Amino acid sequence: MIAKSILKGDEEGGKVYTDEILVVDDEENVLLTISTILTQDGYKVDTASNGLEAIERLNRKSYDLVLTDMRMGKVNGLDVLEHVHKFSPSTVLIVLTGYASVEDTIEALRRNAYDYLIKPCLIEDLKQTVKRGLEHRRLELLAKQREQQLEAMNRELESLVKERTRDLENANRELQEKNKQMETFVYLVSHDLRSPLLSIQGLAAILQEEYKEQFVQGEGTRYVDMILKSAKQMNGLIDDLLEFSKLGRSSLKIQILDTNVLVREVWARVSHLDQSVEIVIKENLPFIRADYLKISQIFSNLLENSIKYRRNDVASKVEVDCQEDSQEWHFTISDNGSGFEPEYNERIFQLFHRLAEHGSGSGMGLPIVRKIAQMHGGHAWAEGYPGRGTKFHFTIKKDSSPHAKTF
Repeated sequence: MIAKSILKGDEEGGKVYTDEILVVDDEENVLLTISTILTQDGYKVDTASNGLEAIERLNRKSYDLVLTDMRMGKVNGLDVLEHVHKFSPSTVLIVLTGYASVEDTIEALRRNAYDYLIKPCLIEDLKQTVKRGLEHRRLELLAKQREQQLEAMNRELESLVKERTRDLENANRELQEKNKQMETFVYLVSHDLRSPLLSIQGLAAILQEEYKEQFVQGEGTRYVDMILKSAKQMNGLIDDLLEFSKLGRSSLKIQILDTNVLVREVWARVSHLDQSVEIVIKENLPFIRADYLKISQIFSNLLENSIKYRRNDVASKVEVDCQEDSQEWHFTISDNGSGFEPEYNERIFQLFHRLAEHGSGSGMGLPIVRKIAQMHGGHAWAEGYPGRGTKFHFTIKKDSSPHAKTF
């Protein structure tokens, strides 16, 4: 009946649905008059001359609206109402009553009758009351249909969420397993590389120390120096690779840090690379909650970069600054070095990527910077200006990471 009522006036399979009404009254003239009026208005009307006949009809089919007299002998209007409410709750019931049965009418309204008409009633009142009742039914059925659709959508959404959650859990397990395999691979490779590397360094050092007099015109010494330099660079690459691997499974040890003091400590360690480089530390560097060793590593990697890629034609200078908003600290390390093309702004944070004109280094320093920033709920990025320097940025969330451990 839901589809039938909502489709009133629409064609389906060549049939136009109309509202079906049952009129119940033990007065033959009233029954005939009402059914004639409603039929002329385009409704499909059935009649019943007493309550028992009405219930029998209701057992055979359902109606959109029932219009029933209250007092009809043994089976009255209240009995019809109870039957409709029990077996066809979507059917609208309108009570026909005389002045003498007002109390019965009130009782019918209490039992969910939609409305009532007092006999005799005006034809227009009859038409309007029936029209309102049918419209009320259509709206209720439409609301119920929408509710059922919403419940079905919610069930489908819940099922989809469960499915996606299972997929995500499976993907996380696979990722964790792959990370473990990768860590094992990195350690094995690092171990296998470091052992022969130490032998190369040792033997080269012996050659340099004990046989340098036998090298022709210093060529041998130069070659040995190149061997030692390459071995040192490879050793640094292994160290950086192990460090990056450990970041994925390490937790943060959060404490209060005075970044003004921390930057000065880091600069004291790295400035020996070139004593001519000037550093300017802004006075507004804040106290933050973060991991001391990891934030020190960020500053160390970025400050070393600024020194390594300095220009020889200007006095080199590095500036460290910090701004804040409600969510995070935003640190900036700027220099007036050689810089790079903007197209490399993102590429330099990829593993093992090095600029062609700056071939030294392992290509791990900046990926480590970004990883540590992400562990602190932030991010890291760069702005390159060819021939005019570089700006490195990283952010730290003001609240410590939910995965961090405080001591």
